[in-house]
Amino acid sequence: MTTSTPSRSVQASGRGAAVGAATLAILNGIFWALLAQSAAEGADIYAAREVGMQASDLARKLRQLTYICGVESIIWFASSMLLLCRRSLGRTLVIASSAFAILHLVGTAIGDSHLIPLALAILPLITLILASARSTGRWVAA
Repeated sequence: MTTSTPSRSVQASGRGAAVGAATLAILNGIFWALLAQSAAEGADIYAAREVGMQASDLARKLRQLTYICGVESIIWFASSMLLLCRRSLGRTLVIASSAFAILHLVGTAIGDSHLIPLALAILPLITLILASARSTGRWVAA
């Protein structure tokens, strides 16, 4: 019984884009973990003030942001590890996480009328492009 192994050129093709996407996914995970930590600290500060309804509402919104960013960070880390293990689920999760991050950051930029979240959306955008590249799909399938 012969087993067919992909040639070395097939294994190497797309490795750069895939490893780049996984590396950027790890960086995105670190970014979202730091964002979750900052939101948690902000929620604690506003909850400690107990000035009124405004501080209470802001603390609640920051806690929600903490949970969203924390889950997103976990997904980034898990998807990057799965992508490095050449699992198609990893590639799918990196693409979905990138799309969610871009939508979240663009929505924040539009809602708050700030341009900083748009600049922060560049990292997930590059990750999305690398993860959805055809060469990454070939590398995962090989």
